[in-house]
Amino acid sequence: MQERRQYIRISTVLPVEFFTVDRDGKRITPWLQGFTRDIGRGGICLVVNDLWQGFWDKFNTPGATLSLKINFPFGKAIFVTAKPSWQVRETKGDFTQYKIGLEFINARPRETGILFNYALFKRYLPIGVMTILGVFILSSSLLFWKNTALIKENRRLVKEYVSIIEKRSVIQGTLEKEDQRSALLAQQLDEIQKARTSLEKQLAHAERDYAGIVNVKETESVQAAKDKIDLLKKELNRVNKEADSLKAKEQERYASTLALQSKATILSLEQLQFSQKIIDGLSAWIKNRQDLVRGLVISFEGDRNLEKICYTYDQALAAIVFCITDNRIAAERIFNFYLRRVNRGEEIYNAYYSSGEAAEYTVHSGPNAWIGLAVLDYTKKTGDRKFLPIAQKVATMLDAIMDSEGGIKGGPNDGW
Repeated sequence: MQERRQYIRISTVLPVEFFTVDRDGKRITPWLQGFTRDIGRGGICLVVNDLWQGFWDKFNTPGATLSLKINFPFGKAIFVTAKPSWQVRETKGDFTQYKIGLEFINARPRETGILFNYALFKRYLPIGVMTILGVFILSSSLLFWKNTALIKENRRLVKEYVSIIEKRSVIQGTLEKEDQRSALLAQQLDEIQKARTSLEKQLAHAERDYAGIVNVKETESVQAAKDKIDLLKKELNRVNKEADSLKAKEQERYASTLALQSKATILSLEQLQFSQKIIDGLSAWIKNRQDLVRGLVISFEGDRNLEKICYTYDQALAAIVFCITDNRIAAERIFNFYLRRVNRGEEIYNAYYSSGEAAEYTVHSGPNAWIGLAVLDYTKKTGDRKFLPIAQKVATMLDAIMDSEGGIKGGPNDGW
């Protein structure tokens, strides 16, 4: 049992051909067949079914060894010599099975290493495949969840953003009405002030007249002057109350206006914050739709007929967004895709599949101009001139199809 635990063994099955040699090097059995049960760096467990009669005695001959030919499904066989360390005999219904522990003798490290590494590969390949598959499924699930969450969050942000704009619009409308009300109150106050000034003058004149005739015994004239003074005072008192009422309304309107302006300021700040959140969210959504191998951003979502299409115009806009949000690596992935094609002398087509193959073998001025502008935007912001050959190619093409009035045709093969 100690011998059986001498090596760390790996369960795998390989066909084995072997024969037995005595201590003098004389072959004492024909070629026989078996298969490996375990493989270690220093030996194997050999399984043999239905050994020919008499083998067991020769196998147990003192000093006997086995010459083994271990066959691989792919590649050359390995030839080694081994000696028995232990053996087990089991009856399996219609046949007898022998398990023989063998220890390699004078085996070359390179060959035993190949054998052991192959066994390791076979043992851990399923685990590795399942791990990779699990990681792929998990990554796909996370990407799907992330994309779904981004869409949901972006919709929420846009909805709240629209709500803020609507609230601001209502407040702005109210403020405009308050401005109109303020102008009306100011006009009314001005009219009242004029009326009050006129009444004060009339009252002063009436009081002077009254003072001049009060000692005269003409009772009717005196009483008429007194009645006039009383009437002017009443009218002046009414005008003053109306003026006070208008001033109170103006103060109320002013306080209301201040409150509305405060709300408008808060909403403006919220709008600014939500604008940045929306930009970040949409940028993240665009980034999430970028193929990390080709660098292209998928143009459409939810349309099975277009789910793998990447339009050049959209790539240009995505690259500009990435530049705005300081995502330089994402922008470079897009430009690298086009730079490879430009360096190969290819045209810049309107659309590609996410696999990199052309989806439309059409060259139009608009998409080309936009990808050129995106490159210039990137170059200006980063100072990196690596992608200028794209813009140069676009500029050369557009210049070649410009007419005498400066108009540019729809494309090299278009007349419009």
